[in-house]
Amino acid sequence: MLAELERGAADRAARARLAPVLRAGPWCWPSRDHPSYDLATAIAGTNSAPPMTPAAIPAVTVEDRCGYAWVLHLADGPSAVELGRETLRSWDAASLALPRSVPLLWRTVDAAHARVPRVLAVGTHLAGAGQAVPCRIVQGPSFGLAFFLLQASRAFGAPLPPDLIATAAIREDGVLEPVGGLDVKLATIRALLPGVRRVLVAATQASDPVDAGGLEIVPVRSASQALDLVYGESLADLLLQAGADPQKRQELAEWFFRFSLVGRAELVDWAPVASAAARARSGWPLTADQAFQIAFAQAVAERHEFNAGVLPVPDEAWLQARPAPLRLQVLAHLVQQCADTGAPDFAELAPRVATMRVPRLIDAQPMGWRLEGALARYQAVTGQPRAAMETQAALARLYVEALSPADASFPLAEWLRLSGVLGDRHAFANADALRESLVPLGAFGLAGSAYVDLARSRAALRLGIEPRDAFLARLHGLATDPTMASHVRWSAARAWIGATSDETSAMTTALAAAASTPDHRRRHAAAVNAALVALDTALATDQGDAAAVAVAGLETLEAGILRHLAQACGDRPWPAFVALHYPY
Repeated sequence: MLAELERGAADRAARARLAPVLRAGPWCWPSRDHPSYDLATAIAGTNSAPPMTPAAIPAVTVEDRCGYAWVLHLADGPSAVELGRETLRSWDAASLALPRSVPLLWRTVDAAHARVPRVLAVGTHLAGAGQAVPCRIVQGPSFGLAFFLLQASRAFGAPLPPDLIATAAIREDGVLEPVGGLDVKLATIRALLPGVRRVLVAATQASDPVDAGGLEIVPVRSASQALDLVYGESLADLLLQAGADPQKRQELAEWFFRFSLVGRAELVDWAPVASAAARARSGWPLTADQAFQIAFAQAVAERHEFNAGVLPVPDEAWLQARPAPLRLQVLAHLVQQCADTGAPDFAELAPRVATMRVPRLIDAQPMGWRLEGALARYQAVTGQPRAAMETQAALARLYVEALSPADASFPLAEWLRLSGVLGDRHAFANADALRESLVPLGAFGLAGSAYVDLARSRAALRLGIEPRDAFLARLHGLATDPTMASHVRWSAARAWIGATSDETSAMTTALAAAASTPDHRRRHAAAVNAALVALDTALATDQGDAAAVAVAGLETLEAGILRHLAQACGDRPWPAFVALHYPY
């Protein structure tokens, strides 16, 4: 508690300093039955602790062993301190991360970012012997996630929870990173911010050996996950309100459709897109075209997150009224949806696909290459892995020759994966040579590199390529990186567990825990890979009944893919065929 409130007395200078802090929010207030509550109301000039507004958030920093508590406030008035260069960069990074991390950003962030927040001084807490030194310039990235949440709160007009504080650095792509002095920060929160109960930290820092002292440490891997934890479905409620306006509703329907076609490389979690699209479909009066666009977006999001969703097939008139690149994109999504979910039926798509293809890949436009990539994904699960690999190899080379190496990451990953499935060392060597030529250019980006590294490591271990320890280490790194998309992370865990035969490892425990989480939106990828681990183990120990149970579990989770594989299996042993050919 603030020293003045603890003592029950505050001089004029203390009252002048504490008044704006106490008016900004409830974090520093004592409980209503505490003797100093009346003093707090007198200092603040209010009858009670104020409610939250979309303009303020508490924050903490550390210098040496001294913790400083602050309130970041989007209001006029002087600041208690200046912000250093790195801290100001965090403000800009938070602004860039917001549109990249919020899949439903229908409001501009410009107003929220226009003015750096006012910084109010709450107090200092010294962890150990010595004397607290006044802080005149806040340095470092500790405000990063707090800046992000403050800008999001202002952009959406949605107050943050009153029991929350955040201390993590933020990158422009929304990835959160650890910051120093967490133990001192927690002690400072307990000492000066009695209303705070939850502390958001970077997921990579959640295991730091610190004394939480009754505070709940909440690990967060990305800015988008932080918003999901903080707001839950309330942002979708705001979206529904925005859609009450016919013009805005049309804009949002078009946004959903464009977003589902193009996607966003930085987006880790598609579940909020699926949820918001579903609520928009049920809550808005929609034209037929708007209903199609939003249903399309919902199904694409559900495919990305759960390998599920019913993708509507547009009629021929609708397709022919669109430019050829858009038609190709729509068809590519339809084919991919068929590969991953079993619907729509490929026979329904084949005539349209045939009219859009060209005889030579080199003559196709880039959107035509996307369609060819989707067709190769379909071939890979329907008994044509060799043809699929040859197409993906050609596509990877074409993207490089067309000076678009970032787009090569996905066909290259499939080329590598299928070389392992087919036991083809020569194909692996050719794919790896192309990869090595691109790595120095940093061409793949964060997301693309993860897919390539996962596929390469899985194939290399299957083919017995050395150095084995290096491939195991890369899988371990992907599986334990909380910033990774869940399907990448848990697929890497399955491959690592299978290669090490270590069923008692922390990796196995983490996979099992993720597969059983109550949040159904976040457990799908883990549940699939837990079933695959069970299948691998059963096959390795010749337990036929256990293998059949594992495959049955997969069939409930991935019905479309398993139907394709069943038709392709022929007279080969079914459980082993699934373990080898399951594509993700």
